[in-house]
This record gives sequence, C-alpha cells and structure tokens, in this order.
Amino acid sequence: MIDLSDEDDSQQSDQTLERIMARAFDKLPSDQQYILKLFAEGISYEEISIRMNLNSEEYARRKKYLSKEALVELIKADPEYQENFRFLK
Repeated sequence: MIDLSDEDDSQQSDQTLERIMARAFDKLPSDQQYILKLFAEGISYEEISIRMNLNSEEYARRKKYLSKEALVELIKADPEYQENFRFLK
C-alpha cells in the first residue's frame, strides 16, 4: 500500500523550498542574480567573465561562489525556512 500523505508532504516541502529560494534570489543584487543565472544555464566561467566584463575567469569563479553563499545565507535567514526546515544543516 502506498502512503500518499508522504508524497503530499514531499511535494508541499518542495513547493515551500521553491518559494523560499525565489524570495531569497529576488533579494540578491542584480549582478549576483545574473552570474547565478548564467551558471545555471551552463555558461562557462570564461564566457561569464566576458559577458559580465570581469577581469578573469578566476574572478568569475569567485564571484559565483560568493553569490551562491549570499543566496544560502538569505535562504537560511528566511522565517519560513526557519519554521519548516530548521532541523536541516
């Protein structure tokens, strides 16, 4: 027998996380949003550095890392995240 409540809970959790992530992403500065979008699209660091007029591929890597870290911090600070997912590390 399949327990549908587990599937419903999982789907609801996924939707909650998506909502939290979207809210956090919208709070990022536009340059951080842009670099994360480019990375998500599979654009190379070399191409990202060109498109964003950055000094080097290494700086593009660093900027993407810092942008991701900023996003994670915004997610963790979200009240809905803290209420629903505080047990996650």
